[in-house]
Amino acid sequence: MDGAIAALERMTRHDPTRPETWLDLAELYRLKSLLTKQNLVPEVQLAVERAMSLAPAHFDVWQFAAWNAALDRQKLDAGIVFAARLNQLIPSNPQVRWLLALLYHRSMDREDLATQTADEARHLGYEINFSELSWLLKYYNDRHDYAMEWTFYEAARFRWLVNYYADTIQTAGPGLSR
Repeated sequence: MDGAIAALERMTRHDPTRPETWLDLAELYRLKSLLTKQNLVPEVQLAVERAMSLAPAHFDVWQFAAWNAALDRQKLDAGIVFAARLNQLIPSNPQVRWLLALLYHRSMDREDLATQTADEARHLGYEINFSELSWLLKYYNDRHDYAMEWTFYEAARFRWLVNYYADTIQTAGPGLSR
C-alpha cells in the first residue's frame, strides 16, 4: 500500500490537475488509516479538498467527500452538506438522493427526512436491495404505515428475483431448456 501511495503522490506532483488522482490518493490514505490505525485524516482531507477545487461539479468528488465525512460521526453534518450540495448539482440522480437519505438516517435525529428522501430516491429509479432495506422497514412498521413498508419490501424483492433468475439463466448457459 505504501508503494501505491508513493506512486500516486509522485503522480500528483507530476500532474496536480487531475481530480481522479487526488481522489485515488485520498482513498488509499483512508484505507491505510483504517488498516494501520494511523491518523491520516489531514492527508485525506487535503487530497479531497484538492480534488474538489479542481472539479467542483464532479459527482465522484462530492460523493467521496460526503462518505468520508460521514465515516466520522463528528463530521457527519459536513457529509450531509456535501451530499446536499451534490443533490443540488444533479437533483434527478437517484444514487445521490439515496446517499443523502443514508446520511440523514445515520444522523439519528432526521429519520423523517431520511425516509422522505429514500422515497424520493425510489421514485427517481433507485433500486433498493435487501441489505439497504432494514431501517426503512423498521421506520414504517413503527409508524404502522404498512402500505409504505410493503412498497419498499416489494421493490427490493422484485429486484432480488430478477437478479436471481438472471444469474440462474446465465449460469445454466445455452443448455437451459423450457
